[in-house]
Amino acid sequence: MTRRMTRTACPPAIRLPRWILPTLLAAILLVPACAKPPEGPMGTPVEQNGVSVTLQRASLEYIDLEGPTGAARTQAPVLLLDVLVRNDGEAPVRYDLNWAATQASQGTSALLFVDDGEDKARPPRADNAIPPVTLGAWRYLDDPVTEAVVLQPGDTLEDRILFQRPPAGAASLVLSMPPRIFGSDTRMPAYITFRFAEPAEIPEPPAIGVGEVFENDDFTLRIDGVAVDYIRLNDTTRGEGFSDSPLLRIGYTVRNVSESTLRYLPPRSSSADVPRLTDQDGNALSRASFGPNIVVPGQQRDTRQLAPGEQVEDFLLFERPPRGTDALHLYIVGQRFGSTGLVRAHFPYTWTEPELPPELAEDNDDDDD
Repeated sequence: MTRRMTRTACPPAIRLPRWILPTLLAAILLVPACAKPPEGPMGTPVEQNGVSVTLQRASLEYIDLEGPTGAARTQAPVLLLDVLVRNDGEAPVRYDLNWAATQASQGTSALLFVDDGEDKARPPRADNAIPPVTLGAWRYLDDPVTEAVVLQPGDTLEDRILFQRPPAGAASLVLSMPPRIFGSDTRMPAYITFRFAEPAEIPEPPAIGVGEVFENDDFTLRIDGVAVDYIRLNDTTRGEGFSDSPLLRIGYTVRNVSESTLRYLPPRSSSADVPRLTDQDGNALSRASFGPNIVVPGQQRDTRQLAPGEQVEDFLLFERPPRGTDALHLYIVGQRFGSTGLVRAHFPYTWTEPELPPELAEDNDDDDD
């Protein structure tokens, strides 16, 4: 039986709570002097008492974490280690990496060390430890295991263990897996060694463009169009008109593809998880703001419930990006649609001067007269 588990992870270092680093205690385990812990390379199972762990993949990536106000990307890349645990023994074993602990040792937790040098000390030296990434108030949705799991004989489990970026120059790493995941009577950790080379370019998470669709288990979002134009407004005290200057309009369609009703939060809501737009250098661009007496025709104004299969068309309004902007990056948290995740959309941008609406052009002609 294969189990795909989920485990919570770290806060993203992006103007949010700082990373909490547990104290790393590289404890020397009490084992007979003649005994040697099992050790093997990536891709090869290391086994004790019929329980094996295989390091399947190691990658340095930016990841999205789900927090109290929605999803956010880590500012620094994170080292992801994908492991496969298999119980081919005769007794159940408890898979527990001691996630909630404030201290960690090779006897209780999965630890990672720089393994450079000729001596390759065992156990690895504490000053070579690479800190793990901890959860705080954040959750990592793409894999992870949040609590201990009992593996019956024949069970397998996939997990993803998160560590901070290895230091510059680290060429070889060693993962230490705690003895207790191999059975309660096991006294030695198991070591998995692998080569590490930081890629020249760390890819960003995927983003959609105009006409493309973001999908998750609950909703889809399609970007319908991006344009700079004068926006029609309705002032409840002064009547209809247009924005004083051109604004950037990003149209989209959200569809509920789940089996439950989702809450849709409109663009003009005052929640903390508002959509964010940046230029190619990461500079935030301001949302267009209007007084309470201004209605934007066609833009959703009230929170609504989307039944399964129902969709809503809406649009975001931002101040026109300045000259020199050549790319735009939009981020919308899934919490705005009653879900999770982070929608990313990237668009090229070229400064344009839109034509005046006929009504404004007539007003200008009258002023000239």
